[in-house]
Amino acid sequence: SARVQEDGSIRVAAYSSQSKKFNGNEGVLFFLHLNANKKHFGTQQLEIKNIICSTVDAKTVTINDADCQLTVLRPVEALTLGQTTKEVIKGESFTLIATATPEEADNKTVVWSSSDETVATVVDGVVTTHKVGETTITATTTDGTNLTATCTVTVKPVLLTHITLNLNEAILEVGETIQLTATIGPDEADNKEIVWTSSDASIVTVDNTGL
Repeated sequence: SARVQEDGSIRVAAYSSQSKKFNGNEGVLFFLHLNANKKHFGTQQLEIKNIICSTVDAKTVTINDADCQLTVLRPVEALTLGQTTKEVIKGESFTLIATATPEEADNKTVVWSSSDETVATVVDGVVTTHKVGETTITATTTDGTNLTATCTVTVKPVLLTHITLNLNEAILEVGETIQLTATIGPDEADNKEIVWTSSDASIVTVDNTGL
C-alpha cells in the first residue's frame, strides 16, 4: 500500500506471506516500479529512506537510505519527411529531410532504410539511385517510440537526348550503297536501340545497320 505524505513524499508499506522465509541478505526484498509523468520532463532526484524490515517475531532490520537520479526524457510525438513521393532519374541522388516534433524532444535522431537497396540506398537521408524501379525510403525514430515516415521513390531510366548521323545528305547512282552511322547520347542511356526507316522505300531502302 502507498500513501502520499504532507511533504510530498510517498510512504509505502509492503507485506509478505508468513509462510515464506527470508534468510539473511539473500534475494530481493521488493521492486519499486516508477511511471514517468508526461508533465515533468527533465532530471529528478529520487530518495529512498527510512526502510525498515520487520519479521513476524518482531525483529527489525534497518536498510541504509538510497538515492537515485532519474531523467524523464521527452519523446518524439510526430515524424514527417519533406517529401512523400519522389521521381528521379537513375544515377541521380537527392536528400530527404526528417522532422521530429516537438522541438523539445530529447532524442530526435532517426535511422534510415530502403525497402529495395538494389533500386536505391539511403545514408543519413541522402538517397542514391542504382537501377530503374521503385523503393520505399523509411525514417524511424530511435527514442523508443518507433515512429516512422516514408517516401516512395520511383527511379526512371536515363533517356536519349540526342542523335546525329555521319552524313546530312548524299547523292548516289542507282544501285549504289552508302553506310550511315548514328551517334546517340548520353552514354549512360538505358535504351540505345534505334530503328532505321526510309521515307520512300521505292527509291531507297535501309537495313537495321544503317546500310
